[in-house]
Amino acid sequence: MSAIYGAWHIDGRPGARAGCERMQQVARAFGPDQARTWDGGEVALGAALLRLLPEDRFDRQPLLGAGGIVTLVADIRLDNRGELGAALALSPPDMARRSDADVLLAAYERWGEAAIDRLVGDFAFAVWDARDRSLLIARDHGDARPLHYHRGKGWFAFASMPSLLLSLPAIGRGLDTVRLARWQLLQSDGGGRSFYEQISSVEPGHLVRVHADGRVDVRRHWRPEAISPLRLSRPEDYVEGLRSVLDQAVEARLRSVRGNALLLSGGLDSAAVATSAAPILAARGERLTAITNVPRSDVPRQYMADARLDEGPFAALVAARHPNIDHEFVHLADADLLAEVERLTGYADQPVMNPLNTAWLCLGYALAARRGNSTVLVGTKGNFGISYTGQHALSEMAERARWGKLLAETGRLRRNGYAERAEYRIVSHLVV
Repeated sequence: MSAIYGAWHIDGRPGARAGCERMQQVARAFGPDQARTWDGGEVALGAALLRLLPEDRFDRQPLLGAGGIVTLVADIRLDNRGELGAALALSPPDMARRSDADVLLAAYERWGEAAIDRLVGDFAFAVWDARDRSLLIARDHGDARPLHYHRGKGWFAFASMPSLLLSLPAIGRGLDTVRLARWQLLQSDGGGRSFYEQISSVEPGHLVRVHADGRVDVRRHWRPEAISPLRLSRPEDYVEGLRSVLDQAVEARLRSVRGNALLLSGGLDSAAVATSAAPILAARGERLTAITNVPRSDVPRQYMADARLDEGPFAALVAARHPNIDHEFVHLADADLLAEVERLTGYADQPVMNPLNTAWLCLGYALAARRGNSTVLVGTKGNFGISYTGQHALSEMAERARWGKLLAETGRLRRNGYAERAEYRIVSHLVV
């Protein structure tokens, strides 16, 4: 990820640029390729870039638009560049010379805040608009690009990571005990809280607008409930529709400056990504590095009675179907677990929720980097998509006292081998 940051002294005090320069020193760890700051007097914005996309070589943030009235910084990866280019009447040669941040600026110039509804991809961005002296910061709904902020007396600051904001002397390092308690209960959603009591987090799918009179409005911009349900005539049509959407999404994620890798488990989610990505890359004459975590050969076999503990054979079956997949293996036992946890805790400014999974992910990322790949595909949150079982709906049924439907759905889950997990989810909800 790249890093963005900024400060606005709403009360007119000087020092916004000095604050940005402090944050810039920390931001270089996230964006080593280019770091710049724009100074607008009472407000200053900055960006530290990590170039991962072909178009990133054209990125010169911070960007000025609308005749110098609008200033934008963004940590962004757009997946619908073609659609946006057509809507903005930008020619293919023009689009080829624009970074994703440039496209976002053109969209904001055309549609203002409503441009957010047209964006598909990962983004966290900030726009200073001198016309009404307002600052807008926004984040996509996918939880991929972090964004944090601090509300001070007469001033406001934002940054990708809390560590940037903590470089400002006026922001304390006291911990948020409520956020820590939620984390202990395995609640990853912080509800707008960071782990620091003086730093807030922009929730996924939300925006924050700061006004010249000091008002700060926080609201949700992502509204999936407004989307009409898809109704098709045959079950086969849903299968083909999912395949088409998956291929489109995967192809959009294959924009890379140095090749692609995939963290391939033995499950449905990353396997589906592999079977989509490999043919697309093969048509381009490119290869895909697939990386799987497997037990070391010296692990006693009695510990491997459950086939799910070794995902290597399942992943190998998927990789063998595609000649352009180079299948590599890593071993969790080779990871320096404590060192990785310490490093990631410092990098992410928060504890690691699942250290064992995190350790093997780090091994996979390191191997991908050694293979020269700059993009790594994953099946993150696939349990809410391709391999979704419906168990998460049980809590809602219990909460609404829909006992008949709850019993029917639980029965179906039991017949399909999910009895223990289904009953655990119901009991957990009723107890809590």
